[in-house]
Formats: sequence, structure tokens, C-alpha cells
Amino acid sequence: MKRLTEAVAKWELEAAKPEKDRMCVRLFAEVNCIPFTTFQTHITPVDGKRIKPGSGAGKKPLLDSQSNDIIADVLVRRDRVNQGVGVDGALDILEEMCPDLTRKQLDRSPRRTVLPAVSDRLTKPVVLQATTTKRSAITVSQQLRWH
Repeated sequence: MKRLTEAVAKWELEAAKPEKDRMCVRLFAEVNCIPFTTFQTHITPVDGKRIKPGSGAGKKPLLDSQSNDIIADVLVRRDRVNQGVGVDGALDILEEMCPDLTRKQLDRSPRRTVLPAVSDRLTKPVVLQATTTKRSAITVSQQLRWH
């Protein structure tokens, strides 16, 4: 992004030169280590077709990087104390952090941005296994037999 912004600014200076002294667009993009097709869309002479650096295609993310970092840290800390949460738990935490967004809006955020970013620090955040009470439950009659 930084290289592209700098290259577009340099190209404006280059375009101001006379045509015989000007470098061709393809060579200019290669010198600045930017793909020609990408660079071409950012310097086209038609203002309506020109893409501004930083305004890429697609929807803008609902959560900023600071919110992603906070939710990632919360998930990692909960995982470290053996109280890990799955996607539903992450959505609950996100709903508390961003009350203005609905659960449906926040549904993809943990799956696409947060969990892949911290997957190396989490054990298995995919699915939480339900506890089985049949095997682990001790009834009152069993306790009485032991005593």
C-alpha cells in the first residue's frame, strides 16, 4: 500500500514531464515493483475509472484491527485458563464489545479474521465438546455406599 501510494505520487511528477522524457507506464511500474495491471487502474486519466490507493474492492470490515486484537487476546486468555470458547462464545464477546452491530453482522468476523490470526496460539477453537454427565456424575446413593 505504501509503495503504491508513493508510486502514484511519483507518476504524477513523471506525467508532468514532456512526453519524450517520460518513462513508459509498464517500465515505471516494474521499477517501482508494482504489477502493471494494478498500477494502471490507479493512474488512468479518466477520473471516474481511477481507483484511489487504499479503497480496494469489497466491503469494508465491520471491526477495526484494534477490536480484532482485543477479541483475539480475550480468546487466547480464556483458552489458557481452560475456559476456551468456540465461535458462539466469540460472538457473545463481540456482541458485548459492539452493541451497535447485530449477531448476524458479526457472524463472519471471528471465522474470517480473528480465529485465523490467532490459530497458532489457541488449542482447538473450532468446536466445544459437550460434557458427558453419565460417566462423570456421582449420585448421592453412590456417595453413601462409599462412606
